[in-house]
Amino acid sequence: MTGMTIIRQGEDLEFIFDLDGEDISDWVCLMEVKLFPDSAALISRVIPPSGDNSWEGFLTSTETAALAVSGDSPYYLTGKLTNSSTDQERQIPRRFHVTKAWA
Repeated sequence: MTGMTIIRQGEDLEFIFDLDGEDISDWVCLMEVKLFPDSAALISRVIPPSGDNSWEGFLTSTETAALAVSGDSPYYLTGKLTNSSTDQERQIPRRFHVTKAWA
């Protein structure tokens, strides 16, 4: 897991999930945003693979505007990867913090 990203409410948040160069053809990526690692997902969607063995996307400004300013608790943006051939699962977590939008 990398360091913490800080964004403002209403700001896009880009993400990339990959398997360190490994072929992803049998893998499916479900992106989830949670306030705590074990809480219910606030945002969830399947991310289609990009052309370079990764899954790329972003949380939209509408999605981040809907997230509450999280105080001391970070949000977790996680790529939940499932191999459709072997049922193997991997998770790629990324922490981020939401601050108030500038007026």
